[in-house]
Amino acid sequence: MKTDIIKKDTTIPETIKIGSVLELKKAYAILLSEGMEFVYVNIKEGMAVGQTIYYFEEDIYKSNRMNYKNLLVYAASICFMFILLYSATHVIRFGQQPPVSYGIVTMDINPSVEMRIDMAGKVLEIMPLNEDATVIIQDEYRGMLLEDVLDILTNNAVGAGFLKEDGVVMLTYTVVNQDKQDLSEVKSDEDENSKRIEAYMEKKRDHYKFLFAKGTEESLRAAKSQGLTVGKYMFMKYMSEDISLEKMKEMSIEEIFGIIENTDFEYNDKHAPVLQSPSEDKSQDQRSKTNNSNKDKDKDKETPSSSNSSEEEINNRDKDQQIEKEVEKEIKEVEKEAEKEIKEVEKEEVKVEKEEVKVEKEEIKDEEKEIKEVEKDEEKEIKEEIKEEEKEADKEEKEVKEEEADKEVKEEKTNNGIGKQDDTNVEEVKDTTKVNSSKSETKTETKTEKNTDHNKNK
Repeated sequence: MKTDIIKKDTTIPETIKIGSVLELKKAYAILLSEGMEFVYVNIKEGMAVGQTIYYFEEDIYKSNRMNYKNLLVYAASICFMFILLYSATHVIRFGQQPPVSYGIVTMDINPSVEMRIDMAGKVLEIMPLNEDATVIIQDEYRGMLLEDVLDILTNNAVGAGFLKEDGVVMLTYTVVNQDKQDLSEVKSDEDENSKRIEAYMEKKRDHYKFLFAKGTEESLRAAKSQGLTVGKYMFMKYMSEDISLEKMKEMSIEEIFGIIENTDFEYNDKHAPVLQSPSEDKSQDQRSKTNNSNKDKDKDKETPSSSNSSEEEINNRDKDQQIEKEVEKEIKEVEKEAEKEIKEVEKEEVKVEKEEVKVEKEEIKDEEKEIKEVEKDEEKEIKEEIKEEEKEADKEEKEVKEEEADKEVKEEKTNNGIGKQDDTNVEEVKDTTKVNSSKSETKTETKTEKNTDHNKNK
């Protein structure tokens, strides 16, 4: 007979952390961690503002620069959140709104889904626990009855090819946030919701195999801290084999069912798993219950059942608490390491920023040098252009002067030609006058001679 001891992996598990999504960017999401610190993580499909998600150290987004302006905005929003929380506690304190108990139902096929339900069995919130789960969650399902949502998710898983005939569905139900003043009412609601799950399994038992277990708040916290769904964590307790944490993460639901099916349980444990298979009919279930009853009777003969049961529950509770303490211790150690890494990252960021500033200064110097060289070249080109223009101007001026000189010469030549002609005309006039004068003198002389001769004749 195997005891229901939680087997713990001796290696340090990947510590899972919890945070609320404040804002989504292109490459990363900004979370508010449980320690009220802002964390930058790599963005993943299915993330939405307001979600509570789980993340590992490897999910933390590595950035050289932090947006401190945004951090101030988020700090202001956190103050507002604290005001709301303070108001809520006052409402509870004065008895106006008693705390509400609710349950968490996880469904593992290969897609893993977590649902928060109220004590009336209505779904308050549904969250995908892996990427495949976003395929089968096609609506919010808020306000719908648990058994209806389970039925829809099963059909969606079949349609998407995740669940086949005779496949395995793992279910767990955990009551959280219990009002300790009225445990009897909580117990009644817990039984009602368990019946809803059992009714769903009964409806589908001819087609699929089921694993069902009831969890505790301690097991819920321990599962999340070790990066497992509550279902895998609970059934790891009851396995006949020693399974490491890493192997459990990789195991399929069918493999888990195969191991659980061949394991003997202490059925006086109220959290022991329930197995249902299509191959088992009701008479078979009844025979199983009868066999279990006979086993319990045999135990009763050996030792008092009530004392054994209570001692076993106490031992299990002590073991759970011990494991939880060890997990918390490991979490603190990892958090210390994370803080150390953060400080180193901050130092590295400061160093990188200094180097970037240095590079920027060098780039500015190079740019200034290039600008000066360009200006120098431009100035040289301008001077050369001015010289060329001056040469062209001088050439044009010289040509103009030469043209003017040629024009003056031509005019002078023209003027000189007219003067010579005038001198010739004057000479001709003079010669003509001279001839005429000679002729006149000759005529006078002839006339005088004639007169002299005439007088002589007389």
